[in-house]
Amino acid sequence: MIPPDIRRLAETAAETHKNDIRAATTALAEAARALPEFASVVDVLLDDLFGRLIDEVRHAYNRKQATGPAAHYDPGRRVPAGGTTVLSIFGSIYDYKIGGRTLGDLMGDELPVVAAAERAIASGHTFRAELCDWLYANGCRGTTRVREVFTERRLRLNFNRIRREVMGEMSQAGD
Repeated sequence: MIPPDIRRLAETAAETHKNDIRAATTALAEAARALPEFASVVDVLLDDLFGRLIDEVRHAYNRKQATGPAAHYDPGRRVPAGGTTVLSIFGSIYDYKIGGRTLGDLMGDELPVVAAAERAIASGHTFRAELCDWLYANGCRGTTRVREVFTERRLRLNFNRIRREVMGEMSQAGD
């Protein structure tokens, strides 16, 4: 967990540099290092970083399973192993990562909870994609910025409408 002081500094950096992640990161690093307690939170920050790295490695494994050669492997088809088994090359589908676990180790009682959590994550991505589609379809093109095309009131109304539509669809998808 990120210490509250560091989180507040991150919020300030993100607000100050809304469109420049690198500048926000640099500002956060400088402000965090200036804190008297910085040395004591380094381990906490490293734990968080390592957790994110593990998530990244797990995601890369899932992408390999979903899009790499393993996605085209038919276990019913005979394939010469050539000294190495197919599964040792591609990895087992049981090791696909979902909900913080491997697919093969999930229990039936956990599946509805994992499905709901995955839908919640997906709904945020779907909402942002639908919002971008609406903005483009309604006149935000080329080098024009959203704020130049839409009043804040119109944007807020449609933002909320699209969010309700997407969240409603996503919650019904699990029913």
